[in-house]
Amino acid sequence: MTAFVRELADTDWYTCRVTGVVDALKGMDAKTVKAMNGTAGSSHAPAAAIVIGGSGMVAAGLWEFSGVCTTGPGKHIEHGAGHAADYLRLGASHPGISRSMSIPCLPCVPDTYLGAYATSENNFSFNTRYPGGRSLIPLTPHDKSTLATARLLFKVRYAHAGLPEFPKFRIIRVDQSGNVEALHTSRSGSYKDEGFLDLPASVANVAAYEAGVAWQWSNTYTTDQNNVVDLALYSYYIDFVEEDGARAFVPRVDFTPGAGTQVLRGEMTCSSIAHMGPQ
Repeated sequence: MTAFVRELADTDWYTCRVTGVVDALKGMDAKTVKAMNGTAGSSHAPAAAIVIGGSGMVAAGLWEFSGVCTTGPGKHIEHGAGHAADYLRLGASHPGISRSMSIPCLPCVPDTYLGAYATSENNFSFNTRYPGGRSLIPLTPHDKSTLATARLLFKVRYAHAGLPEFPKFRIIRVDQSGNVEALHTSRSGSYKDEGFLDLPASVANVAAYEAGVAWQWSNTYTTDQNNVVDLALYSYYIDFVEEDGARAFVPRVDFTPGAGTQVLRGEMTCSSIAHMGPQ
């Protein structure tokens, strides 16, 4: 369907004309109520698609689509060039504003030579060799999001006579000068000094802690500070510290698999993702 056509041509409008003027005015009145109200706004339900060709159109304000936006063959939606924030935005209720990501635990960074290594049981997990050993697991969270939570999948492989000082972990960020900041406040609720949280969720007794040498999920580490991700300024890690104390596992000094906690992988959740730009 074409745009509205004129009721009368220019040459048909002249002084004292009577014939056809009433019909023309009625036609203009009918067309006016169908036209867009560019000041107060209006709603329309056209029987056919509205096609805009030529030089196209410019949307300088907010556009809201409640239907489907489809591009034709060889056509595409193009964002403006030269602006770092020119990406499709995600609404507050969109499921894409939060994502859960798997964390591979290798390669990790142990604090001592052979302090942690891939196990013979599973080459994608690591095993700590010494009580109190420390390892860093690199993270790549979604840039500019909020790094909200993380947890680890682990198993206890040593038969304990009593409960040790439990393995613990925290999420940290490290700036370019090597300054370390925890993503949870110290001594708050279940969190310990320097923002550490005990790894095991079941600690009532030795049997609960060891869980029959089964894989078990750790406590969930929930951040409350320093958690807006900026990959240009910081590197992010899970800082893992092995169990310790008089009832911890007995270290093996040879090259057989260690008796420490075996960590397979982790999960982290990033929230408050504002747009669909590259992570």
